[in-house]
Amino acid sequence: MNSMSDYSIHKPGTVEKRMQFAMRALRCLRAWQKGGERSTYLPEVWNRERIDQERDRRLRDLLEDAAARFPFWNERMLGCGLLDGKGRIDQDYFSALPLLERSELVERRDELADEDHPDETWWDQTGGSTGEPVRILKDRGSKQAMLQAKAQMHRWAGHRPGMPMLELWGAERDILEQRHRPPYWEWPLRQRLRCKKLVQNAFRMGEVQMRQYLAEWHWFRPRTVLAYAHSIHELARFAESEGVEVYRPQAIITSAGTLTEEMRADIRRAFGVPVFNRYGSREFGNMAMSCEQEDGLHVIPTATMIEILRPDGSPAEPGELGEIVVTSLTARAMPMIRYRIGDTGVWAEDECPCGRPFPLIREVSGRVNDHFVSQYGELVHGYYFPKLVWNLESVRNVQIVQEASNRIKFRLVLDGKEPYDAPVEEARLTEETRKALGADCEVLFEYPSEIEPNATGKHRFTISHVTSPFET
Repeated sequence: MNSMSDYSIHKPGTVEKRMQFAMRALRCLRAWQKGGERSTYLPEVWNRERIDQERDRRLRDLLEDAAARFPFWNERMLGCGLLDGKGRIDQDYFSALPLLERSELVERRDELADEDHPDETWWDQTGGSTGEPVRILKDRGSKQAMLQAKAQMHRWAGHRPGMPMLELWGAERDILEQRHRPPYWEWPLRQRLRCKKLVQNAFRMGEVQMRQYLAEWHWFRPRTVLAYAHSIHELARFAESEGVEVYRPQAIITSAGTLTEEMRADIRRAFGVPVFNRYGSREFGNMAMSCEQEDGLHVIPTATMIEILRPDGSPAEPGELGEIVVTSLTARAMPMIRYRIGDTGVWAEDECPCGRPFPLIREVSGRVNDHFVSQYGELVHGYYFPKLVWNLESVRNVQIVQEASNRIKFRLVLDGKEPYDAPVEEARLTEETRKALGADCEVLFEYPSEIEPNATGKHRFTISHVTSPFET
């Protein structure tokens, strides 16, 4: 393997670049001929009324199918008035349908899944970042619909079928075969030319690995980079601090974690390209994504129906923080109806200037248990706390844990290069924390060498062990 210093300057030659360009142009042409370029899951020229009608039609089809095939859903719909004694659906009662809990997916899985579904099916598993992993029965029809919706979202970032994509990804089941691969430039030439997607392991983000990743960008020359939000932010900060020359793709799409405006600015500055934010989950696939305006997340409402609810279950108003509840309008082997996914978000108050007629989420602000609760029972946005630290050049990573309503711990990873005045900064952070959580709050500090990601490679800036109003 090449030395660490080689990684920053190792680049492909002109001949290989030309061969690479020709192969990729041919792949894009073939994708266009197959209709991949022209396919659109939901026409963007439709008006909101027509989209709402199509969403309601698909929702009715889903509810009728679930009530007919699953005693679990039949009983639940009858109990709330959504289904009458003659098997008719009254969608006015949809909001009365009890929310589907994560625990039910574990304890009543056999009642919720149909392994005899005529379409091809398989079991998938969530990462278990909020408790016990959950198994979901997926079906081919739903998978194809979600892939088409994802392709439509990626076109907002200018990405087309056949274009090369690099993924800085962290779900171990997705990158298992990539774990011990050699650097891209050591692959045989034919293998390099045939490669349409290069995966880099977001579990391994040490200095040596990050130098290799940045060098591989020059060789693979991706049009688009899809990355875990925290991982690409870490790579951007590393490239800037070390002065590493970077290859600039046309777009970066972040996913699997909350992208803050501070993180987006750091990534854009380091790589000099637009940064798009994508929201998804293992249960539902990709649910929303930002467009070229880089402000808010568009939902394709005929694929997934999203509600944002107050703690009492009523719909949150635009601009009001609430719990995200999701219904898949495509899943049939295991219907996922009004599922408490565990995230919180806010509907946008204004339409997006891009003109797309889709619902717009202003922000997905994290897990339900990423928000803190003050000593007075008030909900405090979790990102209040990392923002107190992000301006410190001496801090490379951070995680804040609320252990009790009156106790919080800052876990700070120092970079070891910039000076850090512990007494001064601890006093400042203590003062700012008590302003938000209460004067009697105990503020603790810990300085680990690293903060390990969770089971799927995601980093959580904030963790609260205090029950929030959305969990009651």
